[in-house]
Amino acid sequence: MNSIQIYLILATFLVSIGLLISKRIRFDIVGIVSLVVLILIGGISVNQALINLANPAVVVLGSLMIISKTLEKSGFLESFGELISSRLKNKYVIFATLLAITALSSGFMSDVALTAVLIPVFFYVSKRFNDSPSKYLIPLSFTAILGGRYTIIGTTPNLILDQLWFEKEGKFLSLFQFAPIGLSVVAVGLLAMIVIVRVLPSNLTRAGNVEDFKISNYLVEAKVEDGELIGKSVKYLEKLGVKILDIYPRRISFGPRTILKGDLLLLQVSPDKLSVLTSIQGLKLAPSSEEVKGEDLYELLIPSGSEAVGKTLADLELDFVYGVRVLGISGKFIRGKLSRITLTPGVILLVQGKEESITKMMNNLGLVPLYKRTVKIFNVKRGVLALSSLGLSIALSLLGINIAEAFLIGLIPVAVMEYREIYRNIEWTILVFVGTYISMGDALASTGLLTHIPFIGNPIVLFFITALLANFVSNTAAAVILGPVALTMNNPLLALTIVAMGSSCTFITPFSHQANLLVSEAGGYRVRDFLMAGSIMLIVVGLVTLLFLGEI
Repeated sequence: MNSIQIYLILATFLVSIGLLISKRIRFDIVGIVSLVVLILIGGISVNQALINLANPAVVVLGSLMIISKTLEKSGFLESFGELISSRLKNKYVIFATLLAITALSSGFMSDVALTAVLIPVFFYVSKRFNDSPSKYLIPLSFTAILGGRYTIIGTTPNLILDQLWFEKEGKFLSLFQFAPIGLSVVAVGLLAMIVIVRVLPSNLTRAGNVEDFKISNYLVEAKVEDGELIGKSVKYLEKLGVKILDIYPRRISFGPRTILKGDLLLLQVSPDKLSVLTSIQGLKLAPSSEEVKGEDLYELLIPSGSEAVGKTLADLELDFVYGVRVLGISGKFIRGKLSRITLTPGVILLVQGKEESITKMMNNLGLVPLYKRTVKIFNVKRGVLALSSLGLSIALSLLGINIAEAFLIGLIPVAVMEYREIYRNIEWTILVFVGTYISMGDALASTGLLTHIPFIGNPIVLFFITALLANFVSNTAAAVILGPVALTMNNPLLALTIVAMGSSCTFITPFSHQANLLVSEAGGYRVRDFLMAGSIMLIVVGLVTLLFLGEI
C-alpha cells in the first residue's frame, strides 16, 4: 500500500466520522458510500468487502434482532414487569428489581427493545407511588446499556470484537468471556443509580398526563365461543380484575349469572388486564370484526376536529375500510354496545391492526396517537417461541458450534412460525452500517496509522477514547476502529476487554444510543440531564473496569 492510498483512506475515514457526528446523512448511507470509496481507492478488495457484509457478527446481530422483536411483540416482558410491580409493595424494591431484571435480560436481547417495552411499566409504578417517571427512565436506559456487556451477544461491539479475535487467533471468545468484569460493572453501576436518581429532574406534569392515558379503563366486547368460561359464574371474571357491565342476550337469573356459550360480554378493563382476557381460551375480543394478523395495539384520541366525531363505529366500518379492529372505547359516559356508541371529542379508541393501516386511518380521520406507543396483548405462543429460539442458540454456541451457525439454527423455530414478520423485524439500517463499516476498520488497520495515536497504549487513554468515540460517533464505529488497535498491544485480550467496556458506555447524550432517545422523549429530559447523569456513569464504569483489570 503506497502513501497516496494511506492518505486517501485516512481522508475517507475522517469525512465519514464527520458525517456520522453531524448526523446530516443517515449512518447506513455513510457506511455504503465509505465502502464504495474504499473499494475504488484500493483500500479494500471487493472480495473482502463482500465477506465483511456476511460477517458472523452481522449474521448473529440479524438473528438477535428477529428473536428480540418476536419476544417484544409477545408482550411477555410487559406482563412479567407488571407482575413484579403488582406483587411487591416497596417503591425502591420494585425499581431495584426491575432494573436488575433489565440488566440481566440485556445480555441476551436488544437493549432498545427492553427499554421500549418497560417504559410503560415504569410509568405505572411511578404513578402508583405518586412519583415522577423522569426520576427513573434514564436509569432504565442506562441499565439496559450496562447489562449488554457481560455476554458476547449482548452488544454489537462485542460481536464485532469477537470476530476480530477470531481473525487473529482462529477461535471465537466464549459467550461469557466478559461476564466477570461485565457483571461487576453492572453491580456497581446499579449502586451509582442512587446518586443519578437524586440529580435527575422531576418532570411531573408531562409524565403524569401520559400515565393518565395509559391507565384508562376501556369498554370491551367479548364473545364466549368455547372454553373454560362456559358454566362459570360472572364472579370468576371479576376475581381476575375484569368488571362485567352487561351480558347479551339478557336473561332472568336468580343470583350471580352463569356464563353460557354464545354470550356477548360487555366488560370494563384496563390495558394491563388485556393479557388476562387474551389468555382465556374460547373468549374472542371484538367478535363483530374479522381477526387481524399482528398483535400490536394502539391508543388513539379523538380530537374535536376529527372526522369520527358524531359517528358510531358501525358508521365508520373501520374493520372493512382499514382492516383495523376496535377492541375498546374509553371516555366519560360511555355505555352500551361498542358499535352503537356515538364518538365524541376526548374519547380514546383501543385499536388493533398493522402499523401502516392504523397510520392511514389516523391520517384520514384526524386521530391522535397517545404517546405514540403500542400496548401489547400477551401472546404465550410467541413468547415461548422466542425464548426457545434464544435458548437453543445459546446452548449450541456453548457446545462449541460456530456462533453464527448456532444462531441461524436457533432462528429456525421463529423463522417457520413467524415467516411473514422476519424482514420487518430486522433493523436494516443498523445491519447495513455494521456490515459496511467493518471494512473501514480493516482498511485503517492495514495502514498502521491507528497504532500511532498518542498514548493509545495507556489503558486509561484507550478506554476514554473508545467511550468518547462511542458517544459522539457510534458504539459500532468505536469497536470497528479501536478493536484492531487493541489486538496490536502486548496484552491483546486485556486491551480488547477495555475496548468492549468503553464502546458500551453510550451515556453522555440522548443521541448516543437509541435507548436514550426513547427515554428522552418519554421523560422530557434536556441534553444537560444526560450530560450530568452520563458523566457520572462513565466515570464509574471507567474506574470499575480499570480497577478490575489491575490497571490503576
